[in-house]
Amino acid sequence: LFLLLATLCYGISFPYAKKYVLDLPYDNYSLAAAQVTASAVLLFPFALIFGIQHSPITSGALFGITMLGFLGTGIAYIWNYRNIKLAGSAVASTVTYITPLVAVVLGFLVLGESLRVDQLLGGIVVLISSAMVQQRLKIFK
Repeated sequence: LFLLLATLCYGISFPYAKKYVLDLPYDNYSLAAAQVTASAVLLFPFALIFGIQHSPITSGALFGITMLGFLGTGIAYIWNYRNIKLAGSAVASTVTYITPLVAVVLGFLVLGESLRVDQLLGGIVVLISSAMVQQRLKIFK
């Protein structure tokens, strides 16, 4: 149920950003910083109460988390707002469908994980669907 709710919210976020957020008089950097900071502040109490900790919190771990937030999430949100501005919310949302494909390919190439037929077929479906949404491939007219 929570997965379906999260998926629904994720689907709503792109058109919402296009209609209400990108019209604000702020650049992509400010919008991304505000969104990530608000998320961190809102989730911090839950992390303290329900967080799972398997090892001690070290300065290296905190540095890694901070850099992942800035370089990973921060840049992703900046690019996300740019993509929504340039291509629209439907096309921009298709970028997120590629993430699992990259994870599977890197798992295979870097970690030596197995690659199954259903993963290949699923990847093909994702690529074809993304191409159709972006109107790069027109199967049904």
